[in-house]
Amino acid sequence: MITAAASGSTEVSEELLSYFVDIQNKEGFAALLFICFDLLWSDVVEELSWQHNLSDFYMPYKIQVQQPLVER
Repeated sequence: MITAAASGSTEVSEELLSYFVDIQNKEGFAALLFICFDLLWSDVVEELSWQHNLSDFYMPYKIQVQQPLVER
């Protein structure tokens, strides 16, 4: 995960995210969302989480992505 983040590559990060989904590693999925937050496309993350019932692990990421869109 650290290597994916250090690479600065969206492609590498998304491949690792898909790997965690494939092996059903929910904690790895959630950790990667945190570590590679700025590298991942939110629509890709949302689709993966929806398709694989990972909404509980996706929700903190979603809240963080949407937070700047809310005016206070």
